[in-house]
Amino acid sequence: MPTKSIVPREDGEGGLGTSQKRWGEIFVKKASLGTNTTASGENAVAEGRDTTASGQASHAEGEGTTASEPYSHAEGIGTTASGQASHAEGEGTTASGQASHAEGEGTTASEPYSHAEGIETTAQGTASHAEGIETTAQGTASHAEGIRSIAYLFTQHAKASGAFPPDDEPGGAQYSNVCVRNITTNDFPTELFINGLDTRITFPDQNRAWNFRIRVIASQSGGISGAVGDTAGWRINGVIKIVNGTVSFVGDPKIEILGLDTGAGNWTVGIIADNTNKALVVKVRGEANKTIRWVGFVELVEVKFA
Repeated sequence: MPTKSIVPREDGEGGLGTSQKRWGEIFVKKASLGTNTTASGENAVAEGRDTTASGQASHAEGEGTTASEPYSHAEGIGTTASGQASHAEGEGTTASGQASHAEGEGTTASEPYSHAEGIETTAQGTASHAEGIETTAQGTASHAEGIRSIAYLFTQHAKASGAFPPDDEPGGAQYSNVCVRNITTNDFPTELFINGLDTRITFPDQNRAWNFRIRVIASQSGGISGAVGDTAGWRINGVIKIVNGTVSFVGDPKIEILGLDTGAGNWTVGIIADNTNKALVVKVRGEANKTIRWVGFVELVEVKFA
């Protein structure tokens, strides 16, 4: 025969123990505590007012919070943790990506391992991080901070203090940076990519200009000629823009050699306004029979003018 439930005659009546004499321990598989709370997931806990914990081992607390996936946790007011092992806290936040975290007010972490914090920030890229006010981290492993910045490239770090009225378009007045890299084993022109393979520094939209500064370092790491450790460094400054779909330099970029070992005398660095891919491209030329590692740090001061 199943165990009968202990039910009060009226809602909110009765109790176990007193304020002076409390029970030592309580062992339950689910717990719905407070007003209009529902713990429907296995080993779930819902507490406060109007909270729902429907995921396995989930936890919803506060008011109007929902933890709907396994191991999720929602706390505060009107927060939603809808990704597995996600955490939403504060007011009106949403953590929908796996193992994502949204905190503050009106923030959204929508991709796996993303983190949004502050006010109305959005982390849209895998393992991205948006913080501050109305910032957006779109690229994988990107970081947006300050006020109304957008990190739209892979691993990009963007920072802004606001945008231009009347529309206050995010990313219209910001600083950002990325790293690029590649390896050469010959003297063919070789492009440096953000991910080392195929990801370029592309314009996110039309009618935008960048004042760029690029520092490039190259060192020989192997090969049957030359010497391991031969190194060269360059600095590139310039301005590039996209207007109605056309990418072009404003004036001529300046390339400066900062240091050059004798064994690196034939290595070169160039810069291209790539209209086909709508990108800023760093191209390098190494040397036959030498394995050379190339790294560039690209800084962009950006303005959206229409």
